[in-house]
Amino acid sequence: MKIAIIVPFYQEKQGILTRCLTSIFQQTLDAAHQVRIVIVDDESPIDPIEDIIAAGEPPANMRIEVLHRENGGPGAARNTGLDAVMGRTDVIALIDSDDTWRPDHLKRAVRALASGFDIYFSDHDRGSEQSRYLQGTDLFNAIQSQDFESSRFIRLNGNMVALEANDAAEFFALEYLAHTSSIAYKARKLGEIRMLEDLRSAGEDHLFFVDLVLASRKICMSLDSEVVLGTGVNIYFSAFDWGSERDLHRRTYNLASLKVVRDRAHWSRATRSGLTRRLRLTRLTLGQLLVRQIFTGPSTLPRVVRFVWRFDPLAVVAAPMNAFLFSVAHAIQGPRFIASLK
Repeated sequence: MKIAIIVPFYQEKQGILTRCLTSIFQQTLDAAHQVRIVIVDDESPIDPIEDIIAAGEPPANMRIEVLHRENGGPGAARNTGLDAVMGRTDVIALIDSDDTWRPDHLKRAVRALASGFDIYFSDHDRGSEQSRYLQGTDLFNAIQSQDFESSRFIRLNGNMVALEANDAAEFFALEYLAHTSSIAYKARKLGEIRMLEDLRSAGEDHLFFVDLVLASRKICMSLDSEVVLGTGVNIYFSAFDWGSERDLHRRTYNLASLKVVRDRAHWSRATRSGLTRRLRLTRLTLGQLLVRQIFTGPSTLPRVVRFVWRFDPLAVVAAPMNAFLFSVAHAIQGPRFIASLK
């Protein structure tokens, strides 16, 4: 089996990619599988070559290649890697350059895909059992509360769960469940799906996974955490400074992603209602931020307005009313309301 691993690269410190590559080299995968590691340099400030050399010689069944492109964000970098392996691989696995895999991640993914699943993904954490992600999600709670003898979720060996894509899609539409670094999928069935490159710093990964699920039939989910998230450059989490232009961009991208997800399928009434509520809350927040910009950054206001208008004209037109409604909600609920919008 041929496996392609796509690694978008944009870092500011040496050694981060080395840790990622070391975790790939340490995978307990059968040596008969051919592994192609495609590192896509997204015009990074540092060259990936030093980190590649520091990682040492890869196993005999693995080879590394580096592609260079002008900076376009993580979605564009991943698309460049996906284009490069199109038609030349059986399995595609994704990992960010600052993340690491636990040793059996790829082996479990390949085994699941070979047994008939279209997508495989696992839980992830930030280096501790307490930081595991999936345990706080609605999907995890639904799985834990199911009677598996009559459930639409089927418990498999090794703490894995089989999901029918049609059943699971509603969960994936409303929650960001699969971190990109935990995803592997069948290239021949899903290899043409790409990330929306206009969403440079948020939303593109959620939309991408929804598209994978909608084009699939069966999904295998591991409740074990097989990915440890790193602390390198993260343009999403670096844009959480409330009221900044980067924060406004992040929320605008998330709004654009939600709009596309909403229109991707005939969702149930509950799912459509959930998506509509999130769109409404995001527009409220953007209204507040746009009006705030009049006082905090009047010189940049035209640029900011043009940016938001490009993705959602309604958020601009309704900004004054939404800012007022935001203030009312904040006055009633206090800091809890702000926390709910992050």
